[in-house]
Amino acid sequence: MAAKEQRLLILRALLDTPAREMNDGMARTALDFRGHRLGIDRVRILLAWLRDAGCIEIEDLDRYWVVTLTPLGAEVVRAETILPGIAHPMDVR
Repeated sequence: MAAKEQRLLILRALLDTPAREMNDGMARTALDFRGHRLGIDRVRILLAWLRDAGCIEIEDLDRYWVVTLTPLGAEVVRAETILPGIAHPMDVR
C-alpha cells in the first residue's frame, strides 16, 4: 500500500501547486511532510511509474527532474478516474 499511497500523495502535491509542477526534490519534501522518508532514487522510481501511467510528464534536467501534472493525473486525484497502482483518494487522508 505504501507505494500506492505515495503515488497519490505526489499527485495531490502537484494539484496543490499553482503551476501544477514541481521538481523531484519538492516531491521528496511533500512525501516527507506526510511521513514518507524516501531517498531521491526511490522518489524518482515513483515519478517514473506515474509518467508511464500517463499521470505526469517529466523533464530531465540532469541534476533534477521537473514534473508536471497531466489532465489524467488531476482526474485521479479528484477520484474521477481510478488507476490500479494508485491509492483511491478516499482511502488516504
